[in-house]
Amino acid sequence: DLDTWSAFRHGACSIMPNVAPATTTPSAAFPFESKFVTVNGEPMHYVEQGNGKPIVLLHGLPVHVYVWRNVIPLLAEKGRVIAVDLHGFGKSGKKLPGGKLDFDIEYGYLEGFFAALNLSDILLVVQDIGSVFGFHYAHTHAENIRGLVLFECVARPIEDKNLEFSDRIANRVVRSSASYLIARVFNGFVSGFIPSAILRKLSKEEMRAYSEPFPDKESRVILSSIPQVVALNGKPAASAAKIAAYSKWLTETSLPKLFFKGSPGFLVKENTAAWIEANMRNLTTVDLGKGLHFFTEDYPEEFAGAIKEWMNEKKLV
Repeated sequence: DLDTWSAFRHGACSIMPNVAPATTTPSAAFPFESKFVTVNGEPMHYVEQGNGKPIVLLHGLPVHVYVWRNVIPLLAEKGRVIAVDLHGFGKSGKKLPGGKLDFDIEYGYLEGFFAALNLSDILLVVQDIGSVFGFHYAHTHAENIRGLVLFECVARPIEDKNLEFSDRIANRVVRSSASYLIARVFNGFVSGFIPSAILRKLSKEEMRAYSEPFPDKESRVILSSIPQVVALNGKPAASAAKIAAYSKWLTETSLPKLFFKGSPGFLVKENTAAWIEANMRNLTTVDLGKGLHFFTEDYPEEFAGAIKEWMNEKKLV
């Protein structure tokens, strides 16, 4: 049922009580002032609203801070909400040192962003590639993190044994030379994947906003390159080691965690959701019912409402 939360208990996983469903259509407006900070010679773009302890939002592929527009004002009631464009995305810098994408260099822009803003006691909200860099940051800077909100994330190593056949094929395609044509020439990740990963139909204004940062092949380098640095079946070894390490940490840390799931999902299908619920300590689950990948486009009010209620319950304000 799209209008109710599921009610069940799974080991260390607790369930949020019913939250009122959304009553309004998500807005296309983006009424936020752009801010920039220079990190490792590149501009990092972000927007913020509210005061208090930081709530940092890390987007996925192939979107940018626009994906959080309907969530930011609601969460700002509970703290200083900061949504940052990862390097290569949105209005952040897009230069690749040496012309080649490197996991450590790309992650370094995010780590430097946190340092530049002197952020601590962070509530981290992560999805997709934002979860890879965000979980790695949380693992290596656990003293700076007060809680984690996760959805459609890379919580464990990506391996064929955990994937459906169609997902095995998709993971190979985005890591192949075909990704150049799909992402850079035809802009398929933006024009095709984004609307296919949302339940409702996006407006022309919304699609224009998502497309704006990627007008040509040069601006889309990150879209075709970033999947290749996220390990599949243990390769590349460097990122595989980092993902394995933070995955192990996620099962050990007692930091409070809030997990949103939807069916059928995209990155997090039923077996991965079950793994998260069975293995992560101090975890609360919110089942949104039907859901694909960009939950904040289909359930912004429910998403923010559940986070605020969970923050109150866990005394994270």
